Amino acid sequence: MGGLLSAQRYEKDQRYSRMSDAAECQENSHRGLRWEIFPVHGEIWYESEEKERMTVGSNGTNRRKQEKNSLIFAAAQAVHALLLILAVKVFAPVCTGMVDTAAGKQVPMRCHYTAVLLLFLGLILLVNAGLCAVRREMAVCGAITAVLSALAFAALSSSAGTGICLNPEMACHVTASFVKALGGIGILIGLLCTYMGVKAGK
Repeated sequence: MGGLLSAQRYEKDQRYSRMSDAAECQENSHRGLRWEIFPVHGEIWYESEEKERMTVGSNGTNRRKQEKNSLIFAAAQAVHALLLILAVKVFAPVCTGMVDTAAGKQVPMRCHYTAVLLLFLGLILLVNAGLCAVRREMAVCGAITAVLSALAFAALSSSAGTGICLNPEMACHVTASFVKALGGIGILIGLLCTYMGVKAGK
């Protein structure tokens, strides 16, 4: 076997490497390698079982790392969604007053409908975080998080969404500050999650 090795060409980056000057078909083991000699073509092909095991182990490590990243981003998205819901309902609720219409009826202020929309977006974000944890499709879930967070921004605008009260002294302006901060954080989380998902191919 040593004579054969001296006349052979080793292709480093391939799983199978070709070596010339073989005379008959045989299998031999040398340092964990399996050698196959083909007399028709006069070549030897070998497969490194150790290298294959290392490749499988590396793939397993990468897969576990990707799954861990998915769970981390899913947890971050879930916390972000819960904070948005709590901000609207607990930390900084919108105005509770009513507005008199020309018809003599009373209707909620416009910020009431904005709060309903924000709660709806928060619930969708929470569901999306759960899907990210289960399905682990980081790119898709990250894109959804970024878009929904941008919609939360838009909801505060009177032209793009339902808006808030004009008076800066009203409670809904505090709500808007919370939503803007959380919206910016959500966009960053979503973009980073999308980038990591595309990079990992998920």
